[in-house]
Amino acid sequence: MTSDRDHSTLGILALDTATDACTLALRQGDSIAAVHEVIPRQHSQRILPLLERLLPGGNVSAAGVSLIAYGEGPGSFTGLRIAASAAQGIAFAAELPAVAVSTLACQAATAAREGLVDKAVGTLVLSTIDARIDELYFALYRITEGVPETVMDASHCAPEALPLGEMAVIAGQDPIHVVGSGAMYAARFPTSPLLRVPPAAEALLPNAVDMIALAEHAHSAGHLLKPEQIVPRYVQESVGWKKLAEQGKGR
Repeated sequence: MTSDRDHSTLGILALDTATDACTLALRQGDSIAAVHEVIPRQHSQRILPLLERLLPGGNVSAAGVSLIAYGEGPGSFTGLRIAASAAQGIAFAAELPAVAVSTLACQAATAAREGLVDKAVGTLVLSTIDARIDELYFALYRITEGVPETVMDASHCAPEALPLGEMAVIAGQDPIHVVGSGAMYAARFPTSPLLRVPPAAEALLPNAVDMIALAEHAHSAGHLLKPEQIVPRYVQESVGWKKLAEQGKGR
């Protein structure tokens, strides 16, 4: 399996379908090409045509790809399985390693790149995704050189139970910028003078372009997966949600 290419020339194919966005990116040399469509409940029908658009002929090896990056979630159960299955199929066919990238981390990076939050070193970003059934997924990141570093790992809760007290201890006097679809619940969050909710926060979706740097970091850290090890990450582990996933009733 190919895993020893130079960091600066690493060809990466990235994809994420955990949210309403079906998003793919291809890094070849110094250039990144991407396709990004907001298509709720159509990911399974659109991911292969989008892949063909990004990579005509579908030959990842000929395109210089040596690493597959996939959005491991959290997010829609159905979407997580689509991304993992697509990544696994490509990795098996091309005999390539893969890395798992947090959808929440990718979204935080997207927020920084698009100017929704300050790119300054130390900016805190609370990345959120609407988990439906009146809950949200969240993780807290600190932006360092444009790349989000995990401060509080991914979890889920009701909006009223968001652990802002614990986050405030971490933040000190620094503001915490909320981004992602979970921001729709902001009026129900515990009161905190540190929270900042940009006007466009709720509409933000992760973009696979921002998976590239995260994938490079995972590659450098040696977090490589064999094709058979590619799996989604289900943050919500309750029995009811497991049954929902098994029955394929997620979005």
